[in-house]
Amino acid sequence: MLPTVRYVSIATRDAGIAIANPYNRAITVAVTAYDSSGTQAGSRQVTLCALCHTSFNPSSFPANFPRNFEGTVVIETTEPFITFAGWTLNSERGLLSSLPDGSVTWPGSPVARIAQAFNKLKAIGNVFFPTANLNAVQLNMFGSQLINAFYTPTTGTVHVSTALAELLNESSSEIAFMLAHELSHHIQARLGQSLIVANKEQDADALGTLLALGVGYDPYAAAGVLGKLSMVTRQSSLIAQYFDDIADPQTSFSTRLTSLFDTLQSMCSAPQAQGACNTYKGVIHPSFPSSIPLTVPRPWPMVEKTLQPIPQH
Repeated sequence: MLPTVRYVSIATRDAGIAIANPYNRAITVAVTAYDSSGTQAGSRQVTLCALCHTSFNPSSFPANFPRNFEGTVVIETTEPFITFAGWTLNSERGLLSSLPDGSVTWPGSPVARIAQAFNKLKAIGNVFFPTANLNAVQLNMFGSQLINAFYTPTTGTVHVSTALAELLNESSSEIAFMLAHELSHHIQARLGQSLIVANKEQDADALGTLLALGVGYDPYAAAGVLGKLSMVTRQSSLIAQYFDDIADPQTSFSTRLTSLFDTLQSMCSAPQAQGACNTYKGVIHPSFPSSIPLTVPRPWPMVEKTLQPIPQH
């Protein structure tokens, strides 16, 4: 499971609940149980030490917790923008059911997923760029078979076509990058300049990646968005014609990806960001090559010894 700010699961009194802390400092999460009528049946706070995990049952709630409880368990962090990893395991009459947070179901409504990511990104954008007033930005989903998203500065609106929403719907991180890219154009307009890279589109890519990473989305999803756009348009050199509705030969597929790589490399080389990058890459991408940003070398001596070449006959 990827870290999340909120985890919801059906549960009984005997459900197993597991929570993990991906940070190198302690965090506290609130666990609340609601019965089938939506009434709160019990709650407790759990403090996890740095990089620790724990597991328990709702039966560990206060003594007055209903013995025949059936309902919902909601796990949330007590600090803004702090995430955790959660998992539940339900048992009933000898049957076990593992219930990850939606990862075994068909993607839900694109509109709901986009709206959720949009609000998260505006919230973190207001923290990073308080003078940009991202609360004023509106989201407009429009029905179209044209795969496109763009920002209108005169109205402060991010527009997303239903075709693009469907293309990215199976990945929350790809949705987040697309939206963060457009919100970055609002930040550019409000601040009157590009902030990381001189080229407007590359700068929006870089800013968008940082916004998405700040909320907890995977920054490598940027490559997924650009790659899908390249695939569906059958063009690798003029992606921008179908993303922001402009033609700019300087923002080719390979150029934009190279710029994003350099942004991550530069960001994670900064002393104030090294701790966060190391924590993230150690939890999310522990097996990536050590030369890639947001990754960390991981010694696997016992595994490497077993990976001998297969004899040829």
